[in-house]
Amino acid sequence: MPKFSNVTVILATTCLLLTTGCADDGAGGHGGSTAKKDAPAKVAADIADHQMAAGDPAGAVTFYRRALQIDPDQPKTQMALADALIDSGGTDEAADLYRKVLAKDPSNAQAMSGLGVALVRLGQPQQAAEILHKGLDKAPSARGYRALGVADSMLGNSDAAEADFAKGLALAPQDVGLRANLGLAQAISGKFDPAIANLRAAAVGPSSSPQYRQNLALGLGLAGRTDEAAKIAQIDLDPDAVRSNLSYYAELRGMTPAQRTQALFHVDAAAGRPPG
Repeated sequence: MPKFSNVTVILATTCLLLTTGCADDGAGGHGGSTAKKDAPAKVAADIADHQMAAGDPAGAVTFYRRALQIDPDQPKTQMALADALIDSGGTDEAADLYRKVLAKDPSNAQAMSGLGVALVRLGQPQQAAEILHKGLDKAPSARGYRALGVADSMLGNSDAAEADFAKGLALAPQDVGLRANLGLAQAISGKFDPAIANLRAAAVGPSSSPQYRQNLALGLGLAGRTDEAAKIAQIDLDPDAVRSNLSYYAELRGMTPAQRTQALFHVDAAAGRPPG
């Protein structure tokens, strides 16, 4: 079993843990057919879409690039490429692509949302929050609120983060990542009953994962329900790691919500960036 030196906290910035596309948001994919004369570009983009749906963002990158080589003037395909790049580790290039789309279409809310996701991944929550607010004012989306909630969490704005995740969940009630994130925000701020309900719903459902289970253990630990926290933690962790996490939960219980946020996310909230 893995041994974590400290509690692992996962905030899902998108529909499912560490992915970018959201079917209910209209994000991801090249977003419709191209002109008939650009049929080869459409074929390449369609192949890329299928690879993204199959969980192969690196493969999708190849075909989105091919589509753009054939027809560079495809902003939807540029954004789909950017989404795939985020999921395959090319976040810097993804941010540049979103900026190129916005340079030609400054009111493109989908590009604003995508850039916000990229900036969160790059550890720039203040810049992410600014662009996400602009995009959400134009077109509210679960994806945008999810990313904004993560940015606000990183900045230590726990009440704002909770509101962000709740707004996103209202738009996408089945989104497990949003429910888990809402539960984390509630737990950090001390609202333990709704927090544990939301964290448990994510941890025991069909999308359950070690990350969601450990977040539930964190919520239980913050609430002082140590025996229950240990029972959940030991599903994925060895005994030494469980003991280490239980000790850490005890430390967190003595902190304010702002101190917990800084400890959990290791972010300099005043500067809006990771320390060091």
